[in-house]
Amino acid sequence: MKEVAKWSAGVVAAVLAGLLVYWLTLGLGGGDERDPVNTTIQPTITADPATMPSTDPATNSPTEPQRPLPFVERVRGVWKLQSWTEAGGPITLYIEASNGTLTVAEDGQVDWRMDIDERGENNQPQPAIKCGGQATLAGEIEGVPGGPRNSEINWTSDLHSVDHSSTGEDWIWRALCGWATIGTRAPYKVTLDGVETAPATMMEMANQYGTFRWSRA
Repeated sequence: MKEVAKWSAGVVAAVLAGLLVYWLTLGLGGGDERDPVNTTIQPTITADPATMPSTDPATNSPTEPQRPLPFVERVRGVWKLQSWTEAGGPITLYIEASNGTLTVAEDGQVDWRMDIDERGENNQPQPAIKCGGQATLAGEIEGVPGGPRNSEINWTSDLHSVDHSSTGEDWIWRALCGWATIGTRAPYKVTLDGVETAPATMMEMANQYGTFRWSRA
């Protein structure tokens, strides 16, 4: 019986010692981190860049998204003529245009001027033409007849002859300025380069009689 008692006491002491070690281990934070009972998996949250507001690196403040500029804002300023190409057709003016400038004001008023002459000729003084127009909300440029904004400068008799049809229509004015004296209008459709959020650097103006190509002066 004494041997059994000694054996039981030893077992109890071993169990108590094991429990003591276990409790001390818990108290010192030495638990197994891989224990699924004591491990909490934190979800990873990834922000969508498309929903994140953009910021100005200099000020670290939010910036407004860029918006398309109105047509007048994209074309406002001074332009230099690169070329005028007459459209093909049963009637051709057979004239050349050069040394042109075009200005678009803040209110959309458009004025352009260029030297003109019959092809292959070099008359002095140099004939020229001035045209007045207006930019529209539809992205076109319409000629505005009459007044000091439109004028013939040193036209030769040959140019006057080419200009007039048998019905009194002014072909040169219709082609280069977008209108004729008998009331015919020929507005210019405008094509611009670049993105809609910035001023254009190249511009085409085209009606059924020809195409202007302009670049920023």
